[in-house]
Amino acid sequence: MTLAHLSIDAQNPQHVAGILARIMDGDALPFTPCPDAFIAFDAADGGTAIEVYPQGTEVQCGADQITFVQGRSDARPVATHVCLTSRLLK
Repeated sequence: MTLAHLSIDAQNPQHVAGILARIMDGDALPFTPCPDAFIAFDAADGGTAIEVYPQGTEVQCGADQITFVQGRSDARPVATHVCLTSRLLK
């Protein structure tokens, strides 16, 4: 199985994407479709990516486009989580 991408939200998307990129031995870059979002890439597999949106962002799918809307503003915990393995953590 290959993870194409995962989307999460965070209070500080740039910081979180930077940490994820370090774990994946990859890079973190701005994710320009969504203001203030970042995306972390795995350098080894050429495909795995984790999008990190500002906390509360809602992804809305329209007929022919996706839009990003700032939703809830509270800092409630959510069930979203991911377990990553990294050759750097061995």
